Amino acid sequence: MNPKQNLYRIFGRFATGRYRRFIEENLRYSGMKIPLGDYLGQINLLGFLVFIMPILVSYLSFKKIQLIYLISGIVLFSGVHFIGYLIIYFKTEERKSKIENSLPDMLYLIAANMKSGMSPYNALKSSALEQFGPLKDEIEHAIALANSGKSLADSLLGISRHVKSETLSRTLRIFTNAIKSGARMSSLLEELANDISETRNLKRELVMNTKTYSLFIMFIIIIGAPLLMAISIHLFDVISGIQSSTLPSVSDNYGMNAFLGKTTITRQFLMSISITMLVITGILSSMLLGVIKEGKMLYGMKYSPVVIIPSVILFYLVIYWVGNVI
Repeated sequence: MNPKQNLYRIFGRFATGRYRRFIEENLRYSGMKIPLGDYLGQINLLGFLVFIMPILVSYLSFKKIQLIYLISGIVLFSGVHFIGYLIIYFKTEERKSKIENSLPDMLYLIAANMKSGMSPYNALKSSALEQFGPLKDEIEHAIALANSGKSLADSLLGISRHVKSETLSRTLRIFTNAIKSGARMSSLLEELANDISETRNLKRELVMNTKTYSLFIMFIIIIGAPLLMAISIHLFDVISGIQSSTLPSVSDNYGMNAFLGKTTITRQFLMSISITMLVITGILSSMLLGVIKEGKMLYGMKYSPVVIIPSVILFYLVIYWVGNVI
């Protein structure tokens, strides 16, 4: 074991039992081959580094650790762990999607093999083709367990421990029950494949029907919001310039100091608020897109960089263009 792995294993120990079990389960679903200790160690090490950075800045700048910097470190540490979980989550969803897409074709192939006179075991074994990707790997693993003495039905049901898919779990339960009951499996598998294909087609059609709403949301967040915020800041600059040039003369000539005052809102404050609003709105809109496409808010987080980065860039470009060109 090299020094880097030793370091990861040391940092990987700093995790609660429940959190370790949670990450271990999701790593198994994702199909990632990295050991649990190494993955937790990488996350904890990176989290510790980003946690210590604002604390060092606070100490070097003010000779003490201020509360706001400590809170920033905690937020950054939590953000690293959240991103680490998102990596596993997206891997899991990608693997699940590949398996569910190839499942109907495998079922049709198994049914065809059984119609030709093969037993369920041989039909499964000959249907585990390379084109089925992760589903082929899981079937081969189940067949290997069956060869070692475990029953074929239990081996197939064990696939549900490695794939987080309700569609696959339901299919495996029906398939194993058919093996035990001796039902006409070829017809059953074909009907099951048809049902899965129709369900996915309906889901795809639903996504296409809501595509207009998705494009409208993307337009508002990426173009509309930064454009309006940039123009608002330019308007603030214009009003502030007029106020600073006219307020002293008005106050001196007419004694209106009691009625007129200088605004306490700064341009930098408005810039910070605008960027914060763009980021928050981008995250929320991405989660909404995830609900529209997959029915899961967390799934939409993969779209957040595509939404946030262009909107922030456009915001700065419009501010520069309005302030220097117009």
